[in-house]
Amino acid sequence: MKEMAYLPCDLVILILSRLSVKTLSKFRCVCKLWLHLISDPHLLHLHSLRSKRNPLFFFSSIQYSNRVNTLHIKIYVCNPSTQEYITLPKPTPSDADFIGFGYNSSTKEYKVVRMFIHWTLQLSDQRYQVLTLGSSSWRAVKGPQFNVHTMHTAFVNGALHWMALGEGVYVVLAFDIETEEFNVIRFPENFDHSRETNVLGEFGGLLCLTVAAPGGMDIWMLKDYENHVWAKEYSINLNTINPYDDMTAWYFNSRDIRDGKILIKSYRGELGYYDPQSKSFKRFEIDEMIGMTQFSFYVESLLSLGSRIKPQGISIGS
Repeated sequence: MKEMAYLPCDLVILILSRLSVKTLSKFRCVCKLWLHLISDPHLLHLHSLRSKRNPLFFFSSIQYSNRVNTLHIKIYVCNPSTQEYITLPKPTPSDADFIGFGYNSSTKEYKVVRMFIHWTLQLSDQRYQVLTLGSSSWRAVKGPQFNVHTMHTAFVNGALHWMALGEGVYVVLAFDIETEEFNVIRFPENFDHSRETNVLGEFGGLLCLTVAAPGGMDIWMLKDYENHVWAKEYSINLNTINPYDDMTAWYFNSRDIRDGKILIKSYRGELGYYDPQSKSFKRFEIDEMIGMTQFSFYVESLLSLGSRIKPQGISIGS
């Protein structure tokens, strides 16, 4: 430890920024100096930048009950890295909820966005609420009366994105986390709405639209966010991945992780990388205990939520 004391502080921070949250959490107990260094804003910033370049897989499963009481909706935010959880303030009761989670880089605040249907007698309207993490109440925001079609949300360019139907036309509904305003992004001109599965996602930092049908898959990229210019970057023959499977109702996330390989998840829970150059597909061996789950990415974070009280029915492996 005496030799370590002669290392420049900036160098120590640089070294620590390359370690996992689990390791850094243990190092906080070494001494007061290390506790101070690991809490340094510069270290937190460096660690966040490195983590974003190496997202981790996150598998989750939900156990549904036959009895659903919308008066007792609970929304949780968890940090898988620190295994901390918080329960958000009780939201307005509703019959359908769509939740998004985003980060405002200018204020360094996290926000939860909620869409829900509000019924009045025989009428219904779409309503929107926002909660800034750390605040005690939800705030109503104005938004269009669009019918959101998917629970999958893509956070790209500082905004949350959902697929929606408005005035008989399919569009991408975008919510800017900083301004708290909605925008509408048009789909590609040659987009085929009749295809079986359409999923929004993030691909190499750009908004992508993945369109799948039995035997084939197209990936569209939003090259120009301001002018809504899309380009079809990939067309994949799914039969080359598994010629013995009719690939009906493929449902997946796709993302450019490393070396241009595309991650594909089937409706059966199969995961693997597709290489557009070699047109080869390599499956992952997934633990049978995971089973049929929801799959997403998450970025390691040293951010403390301030609570390790786990909600009933929620658990996470280390």
